[in-house]
Amino acid sequence: MESLAVLLIQDGYNASQGEISINPKLGKILKEDELDIPVFSTVLQASKQDKQDAQQDGVELLLPKLDPDDPRTNPTLDWLTFDHQVKYPHLPPKIRCTVGHTNATSRAAVRIKKERYPDTGVILFSSDIPEDTEYYKGDEEAMGIGKKEDSILEDAQEADVVFSLGNKIFDHFETQFRAIPASKRPQHVKFVPRPSKIFEDAEVEYKDTETMVVLSIGRVKGVEKLKGYDLAAETLSLVAEKIKVKFHVIGVNKDDFEATKAILEHCKSANLQVTFLPYDTQKDICKEMMKAHLVLMPSRAEPFGLVGLEAIAAGVPVLVSSKSGLADFIHEHVDELHHSIVDMDGSDEGVTVRRWADAIERVLKHNRAEFKTAARGKQQLLSSKYWEEFHLQFIKACTDTGAQHPSEVQRESAAAAHVEDLANRIREPLKEVPGPPPLPIVVEILAQVIPSVKTPEQFLSYASAKAALVTIDITKDETLLLLKQIKPEIKTIEDLVNTTEAVRQLSNIKGVSVIGVKTQSLVFYLKCRDKSGLGQLWYMYKCGKLNDLLVDSLIRKEILQQLRAVSISVTTNIKIEDFRKALVYLLTTPAAKGQPIPRLPQEYPLYQPPTHTTASVLDVLHLDGTNLTRSFGKQQELHIPTATQTDLEDSLDEFEIRLASVPNADVQHPTESPDGTDMHKLISELASLELEQQKGQPRRPRRSSSAGSSGHTPATSGSGSSRPYTPTCTGGQEARLSIKVSLAELNTPAARVDKAQQFDLYCQIGDLYRTELHYLQSALQYYQNMLECSQELSDDRKQAKAYSRLGLTCDILGLQQEAFRNHEKALAIYGVETKNETNICVAYKYLALSLALSGQVSDAKTNYESALAVAMETGNKTEQMDIYCRLGDLHREQLHEPQESHKYYTEMLALARELGRKDWESQAYTRLGLVYYDMGEYEKTLEWDNKNLKMSQESGDKTQQITAHKNIAVNYEALGKLDLARSHYQSAMTIAMETGNKTQQMDIYCKLGDLHREQLHEPQESHKYYTEMLALARDLGRKDREGLAYNRLGLAHYDMGEYEESLEWDKMDLKMSQESEDKTGQITAHQNIAGSYKALGKLDLARSHSQSAMTIAMETVRKQTATGGHYQESG
Repeated sequence: MESLAVLLIQDGYNASQGEISINPKLGKILKEDELDIPVFSTVLQASKQDKQDAQQDGVELLLPKLDPDDPRTNPTLDWLTFDHQVKYPHLPPKIRCTVGHTNATSRAAVRIKKERYPDTGVILFSSDIPEDTEYYKGDEEAMGIGKKEDSILEDAQEADVVFSLGNKIFDHFETQFRAIPASKRPQHVKFVPRPSKIFEDAEVEYKDTETMVVLSIGRVKGVEKLKGYDLAAETLSLVAEKIKVKFHVIGVNKDDFEATKAILEHCKSANLQVTFLPYDTQKDICKEMMKAHLVLMPSRAEPFGLVGLEAIAAGVPVLVSSKSGLADFIHEHVDELHHSIVDMDGSDEGVTVRRWADAIERVLKHNRAEFKTAARGKQQLLSSKYWEEFHLQFIKACTDTGAQHPSEVQRESAAAAHVEDLANRIREPLKEVPGPPPLPIVVEILAQVIPSVKTPEQFLSYASAKAALVTIDITKDETLLLLKQIKPEIKTIEDLVNTTEAVRQLSNIKGVSVIGVKTQSLVFYLKCRDKSGLGQLWYMYKCGKLNDLLVDSLIRKEILQQLRAVSISVTTNIKIEDFRKALVYLLTTPAAKGQPIPRLPQEYPLYQPPTHTTASVLDVLHLDGTNLTRSFGKQQELHIPTATQTDLEDSLDEFEIRLASVPNADVQHPTESPDGTDMHKLISELASLELEQQKGQPRRPRRSSSAGSSGHTPATSGSGSSRPYTPTCTGGQEARLSIKVSLAELNTPAARVDKAQQFDLYCQIGDLYRTELHYLQSALQYYQNMLECSQELSDDRKQAKAYSRLGLTCDILGLQQEAFRNHEKALAIYGVETKNETNICVAYKYLALSLALSGQVSDAKTNYESALAVAMETGNKTEQMDIYCRLGDLHREQLHEPQESHKYYTEMLALARELGRKDWESQAYTRLGLVYYDMGEYEKTLEWDNKNLKMSQESGDKTQQITAHKNIAVNYEALGKLDLARSHYQSAMTIAMETGNKTQQMDIYCKLGDLHREQLHEPQESHKYYTEMLALARDLGRKDREGLAYNRLGLAHYDMGEYEESLEWDKMDLKMSQESEDKTGQITAHQNIAGSYKALGKLDLARSHSQSAMTIAMETVRKQTATGGHYQESG
């Protein structure tokens, strides 16, 4: 059998205008896998090297036939597009497909296919985004962006498959191709080729030379701004003042004088030597790479960046622009080189130049280490074999073009079989099927008809009647019997309606399957295996969308004619008891593959439901009474009286959540109801305060030295399980200034007589002490003043605000009983209107939050699940997402069940993606990383953290980037890859310094110190980091971190054997913990002082401090026991 050829429509074969080209890779891919497929490639011209390379690759080049009498000797794409019959008469007679490149040879590929191979397919490759790149090529090109994008779409709709080079281009055209009608839309596939063999085989080596070479590769003329050559010249001018450096540029020909002149104008240093090199072959480009100390790719817009990929494959240090598609590729496949990406965000060119200068200087100063890192990056790149799937997809497209994909045939066959099965099932009686309980949907089809009859006896004369309209239910047996008398062919409801199409539509809802249809009176029996699908179905039912769906799918056009009906409507009914059974099943039954989902207590969701059927989830939750009562344990009951809706909204309006100034809090966006209503005002005082403690991204645990190993105990680096503190203020000075202003205002004559103003000022001062300065005792005092003001005002809502703040502060201080009493009083004041579903959902959440904070985890879990039921009933997916997050946190942090929390975080992620909420998607990535970390699966943790890093880089969220880098560093520590851990900490530090975030700098100094002391056993090096940490803590007025720095400096000196110095730092730590009444800190400090005295041989003093630590610990245990709490040892 004759083997059909693949025809590559290309303008050249090797490097295209001084740039690395994808052209030679395509033929090589086909020949390596499918040796018997002839591969031809058109070219406008070919050098001797091109011909040799093509022959070696097994590709036959097709050069144009030139007429000696034709004066048009300069090759152009028009030869391929319009003159191919004349210039290329020797194209192969039979081919499988043509392969072209958008904005280059795509139009030629399409025309050649139409005019010479009408029965073959077209494959296109897209490697550019005009919308991004043309802007930097000049005004004329920028004005033509729309035309170029439209041209790509025109060619794409003629193609069978379009391959896009890398994530960036793929994402762009995923959106663009939506403008193509679905019937003409091509299959769209992402593609990244394997690096060229010549670069893979390159054996680069570091040489310590006085002058270093920085290399950039790419066409210069017309794209010098796009490629960032001006940035490179200015940047290297700064570097040249410190390091001897040469700048080599490949991509210039003899006619590019103006372009080279423009680059030289940006050189600001006489020390910088710039050398322009001509277009070269891959072999020559590789040779220049091997002589370079660094390859630079500073493009302002680079859809992918093949030259950078080849440099990584060669093992040469690279720096690439964050605006390049290669940056995404590095994050995905070569995280070893994440530090090679230079941030190009922001419009300030001066800042960008400085960033590039710092990055280049770092690479050149540590060039030996950078070559070692590049070698590891090369190994990681090549061992990943990322290209295998992409190559197979290309080969399959070339060999299968024109035929239907097997997967499509299989899907269509399966769909047809499913529909046929459903059609047969309609006629069968309902059988018991294992799994979720059946959820019946009873359907009434009401037709408004013209008869004047109202009894069966009169029915036969209805055809001639023209009286007032009468509504009949055509699903009733009596009606069907009468219709059969008129039309004998009508035997069942199935003869009037299209139940098969209705089954198909219902089955499209996630997790929903139709297990039977009762056709005597129309009832669909469903099974729901997915909570979100069940929630969607219920919401559609409640808002009438289910009726609309069934009208469109059930009603046949001929029904109107048969019944002489003016209109037909569909009404559905789902009993609340059936919905509840389905929901409880999903919430109480272990999921497939061993991933359990949370179980509810027997009385879920708190009480047995009433039996009436015209109800809502509110009835299921038994909230139709006037009081909401919940037992919190022995001798403690909470009664939440009802309040008017106006009272509730007034109380919520008074407090505006300012999460930007909340420690550890990721931004909690306003919750939206399905109709778009802003529910920000519905978040109560209790919830807002709880967010400050609970909703931050929890920090993963750090390994710490044991007291037994060193005689010293490290203090904890933060309270609770929050991530490192990240306030908006870069220091404590602003907080102190604000406090001073508020105190001055308190002393004004007007404020002295205005209790309401005093209340607000006390609140502001307390919040600043708690959230900014972390002076908790001071905060407690001002909150107490708040409470006294509110009591004098007899304002319950203000009292609730004060109680909430007092409760939270007591929680942080570990005063659990006092915290619980305050939360209880706050909850007793906040009431909800029991028939408002949204308020009830929020009320359940608040109740759960308070219970969780008080350690009553089981009751907290039950109330979260009740809130979830209401959120699903109202179709509020934003609330569902939030509750899944909280349930996941509860199981991971308090129940220590990471496998259980994984289920909730996965649901959270699915909803975040469905709603397009990138902030929540990032939260889900972080939490899934935490789950795998808790399970010890650090490689999987790394995958989620890298996703989070990538997303934060795309959104430009610098604070989140810092957090992601730190989490990745912690993972690498757990994996024993300490160089990578240090690298990510340094990346985090770079961003923190760029943004002026001193709080993050302080935390990173602490982590770097711990890394050098605990893992690398370099206490001298750690001492430097702890000293920097201390300086920042004092600068910021952070007493808690100052105490932590004392603790760490004591540890460093102890490890160095300098016990007297260690003792001094430990005593300072003890003094500070005594001043702040931090009992846990006092215990740690006494233990460390005892360790130092023991090392000095002063055993009596050592025993004395050990006894002091024991005394404080025992007192704390007794207090906790007396108040029903518990004590957990530090360290």
